[in-house]
Formats: sequence, C-alpha cells, structure tokens
Amino acid sequence: MATILILSNSVGGLCSFRYELFDRLVKLGHEVWFAVPQDEEHRKVRLLRELGAKYIHTEFARRAVEPFGERRLIRRYIDIIGELNPDVILTYTIKPNIYGTYAAHKKKHPCNNECYWVRLSIPYVQVPVVRKSVVQICL
Repeated sequence: MATILILSNSVGGLCSFRYELFDRLVKLGHEVWFAVPQDEEHRKVRLLRELGAKYIHTEFARRAVEPFGERRLIRRYIDIIGELNPDVILTYTIKPNIYGTYAAHKKKHPCNNECYWVRLSIPYVQVPVVRKSVVQICL
C-alpha cells in the first residue's frame, strides 16, 4: 500500500474536516503520516494516532512570517519527505501549501495541495517573496 504524508498547520482542522479521510486511508491499509505543530500530547493528535496514523512534529509560527523560522520549516519538510519517501503528499493551509509543495518539488515528489484562499491568508500572501512563490506553485 501507499505511504501518504499530510501536512497542515492545525491538527484541529485535520480532525474536523479530514477525520473520515484518515479513517478510510488507514482502513484501506495505507501508511498515513501527518505533520503538525501541535504537541504529541494534544487531544486531537492522540485521536488521529488512535486511528493508526503516525505523527511528526513540525515547529513553526502559524500566524507570523519569520524568515529564519520559515527556512527551518522548509528544511524540515524536505527532511521529512526525504526520510519517508511518500507516494502522495497532501497539504492543507497556507504555509504547508507553499512550503510543502516547494519541498516536494525539491525532492521530485508529486504533491496535491488544497489552495483555499481565505481572508486570513491575504496578509501572508502580501509578503513579496511569498506572493511570487504562491503564483509559481498554483499556476
């Protein structure tokens, strides 16, 4: 079966909107990994782990643009992709969409990102280097 990596900035969103996806993928026998910034002891991290998904901690500021932190996140995603060698990478939310897709491209892996451009993402996309990346990735 396939190894699937899911990148997100919130385990809450994964549980609220992707729980059935996790459940189905695990029941089909796929190896499902998820990378989020929440702690391993977070209630919803435990919930997904109980389904059989495997957890990877990724440290990053969800609501700020910190150049060195962003670079560390990209490096972390590249390392995770290199270690797991996933068959499929799914990304949700703005930073994982941009940096996860970039890391997948660097490692020559296919990546499916959910580009939902909501009002909360607009200030983040106003940073020139981020805006250029978004345009390159999504077009």
